[in-house]
Amino acid sequence: MSRSEEIAVEQAYFDAAAEARDVAAAERSVENWSAGTAAERRAFQRAFDSNGSGFADANIAFGRMDLDDGEV
Repeated sequence: MSRSEEIAVEQAYFDAAAEARDVAAAERSVENWSAGTAAERRAFQRAFDSNGSGFADANIAFGRMDLDDGEV
């Protein structure tokens, strides 16, 4: 695999990770939480809403690991 092909594969991996994080953040809402009091759920919702994804400055991933059996 050429270097440019390898970079394209890695970029696709990180793009998929970013999309998965965005989907998980979009699904995060008070309606999906059953634990805690109503006041606690509202506080968590406000915290997530103020941060967008909840992890605005977090990295998508720290690297990619390819195992011998082809698993990523």
